[in-house]
Amino acid sequence: IPAPAPASPARPPQPNVPVAAAPPPVPAAVPAANAPAESPPQSFGAETLAKTPEQQQSKSLSAKVVGSLDGVKQGTLFRLDNGQVWASIDDNEYFYEGENPGVVIQRNLLGSYWMKLEHAYFNVRVSRVK
Repeated sequence: IPAPAPASPARPPQPNVPVAAAPPPVPAAVPAANAPAESPPQSFGAETLAKTPEQQQSKSLSAKVVGSLDGVKQGTLFRLDNGQVWASIDDNEYFYEGENPGVVIQRNLLGSYWMKLEHAYFNVRVSRVK
């Protein structure tokens, strides 16, 4: 009975064959002397990280207007007791009289802001100026 054939051809041993060395490490890219240094903003990708309460953006703000209001129209300034100043950017004019009225300013999904004056039947589109 003949002997079975080997499953794979055997390589004869080769004495004194050097083993390939690992490739040298690739140096980090060095910008050219005249190329502007670009670095990504520190907040890039941070929206997926857990935020502390101080870092979370509020969706609304409650405050009081300092002084009295006699009507609201485009350009009306609202000085709040927290030091912020907001301006009406709404095209509509509203009758409203009040002394130090409370307000709630809410952020819209598209980035604009709406102010609700205490005891008012309307909301005013506003923008922060200070």
